[in-house]
Amino acid sequence: MASRLTLKVKKFKEILRFESIELLRLLRLKSVLSSKIEADRSAVSEIIAESIDFNRRTIIVLPNITWGYRKQRPQHIFSRLAKKGFNIFWVSQFTSDKETIEKIDENIYQLNLKTLNNGKLLRDFHIDDANAQEAFQSIKRLIGRKLKKDSILFTLHPAWYYLTQKFKQIIKIYDLMDLYEGFSDSKKELIEKEKELILQADLVFATAENLLKNAKDLNSNSFLIRNGADYDNFKEISPSGVLDCISSKKIIGYFGSMSDWLDVKSIEYLAKNNPDLNLVFIGKINSRSIRHLYKYKNIYLLGEIEYQYLRCYLAYFDVCIIPFIINDLIQNTDPVKFYEYISAGKPVVTNVLPELKKYKDICYVYKSPNSFNRKVLKALKENDPQIVAKRKIIARNNSWDKRVIEILNCISSIE
Repeated sequence: MASRLTLKVKKFKEILRFESIELLRLLRLKSVLSSKIEADRSAVSEIIAESIDFNRRTIIVLPNITWGYRKQRPQHIFSRLAKKGFNIFWVSQFTSDKETIEKIDENIYQLNLKTLNNGKLLRDFHIDDANAQEAFQSIKRLIGRKLKKDSILFTLHPAWYYLTQKFKQIIKIYDLMDLYEGFSDSKKELIEKEKELILQADLVFATAENLLKNAKDLNSNSFLIRNGADYDNFKEISPSGVLDCISSKKIIGYFGSMSDWLDVKSIEYLAKNNPDLNLVFIGKINSRSIRHLYKYKNIYLLGEIEYQYLRCYLAYFDVCIIPFIINDLIQNTDPVKFYEYISAGKPVVTNVLPELKKYKDICYVYKSPNSFNRKVLKALKENDPQIVAKRKIIARNNSWDKRVIEILNCISSIE
């Protein structure tokens, strides 16, 4: 009995030894592969850097989002500027111990920087002065020797303040897209730094009238550059099967951020009083208050869907909605989704947003849950081709292409 137990222990030790050796082998292999990948990445980065045409004018972008996130104002603007003779260098919000250049698209590149603290910069506000100096040196090593005096630094978030201070003899533009103090998690330091960025900028662009007024109080070189329409993408759409399973009923649709500013009370009122309607919401849920909408059988929360497929869903929307609670943040918002909705000629039911007041003749404005319900039902009965055509004309006249022309005219005015 004892000898058999000894034999089993011996066999177990041999197995354990073998597996330990195998684990070590795999770990070494992983280390070798990681080193090779890093080496390959560095080699590819060098090839990309050598292929860049630095005769084109340079724009360095300090962004508010990652390039691959939901397609918004920054991607629309800079992808079009890339087609108009600029090299776009999009600074990654993530850093590591390796600095590289990646090609995102034609004439659009991502700069991956090396700083003292690795991680997501904006979340942790790691762009303090020491990290900013490291990040600046990283940019200089990647593209700095090729920068010219007509290069442009485009800042989209106040967390980059310390890095912006390192750039000298370069045109500085601040794009004021939101009232940051309207976000519940905004830090006081960010709000103060944004004021300094506005004061120091050669140009400030604001997306809404209220934001423009605030900017002009600090910098007279501030201009209104509203959000726009990706008109060509949304102008011609038709059902493609994605919502066939619920299309027997009329569909009330929304796409965009699902956050604290969503008017949940009005949405619930509509769902409760109209079981014959289906409500479809597309977007990442960022608020607990929204999650209990799952309990309604006629509400469909589909989560985030890639931008390229939004048009397929929009084709099924009989009425589009912008159900926002009116707070300081929303009072300073020019919703991109409005321009996308009307590009397809869709009727829109919206709360009383300052930026949309001028479009009250082509949309339906509500002020309460009951009013929201009535306006949605009224919009469903709409049967006027002239209003549809008028919406499309307004969208075309407010395209991102037109916005980029406005931006270029502003830049020309200070040169």
